[in-house]
Amino acid sequence: MAPMKLTYFEFAALGEPLRLALAQSGVEWIDNRLPSEEWPTLKPSESAEVVLFSRYSWRLSILSE
Repeated sequence: MAPMKLTYFEFAALGEPLRLALAQSGVEWIDNRLPSEEWPTLKPSESAEVVLFSRYSWRLSILSE
């Protein structure tokens, strides 16, 4: 399976705990830091306070304990 890809803003904010967890997990992953000016091109047309999206099903994306 291809590595997981975390896409989040390039500043620490809410994505940082997930980055730290992935770094400690040993899981192969890609840290895709998104510049703020690129966000409008990826933002869905519906408005939402939190947007989570994944190429994989969430069940497959859960890290083992």
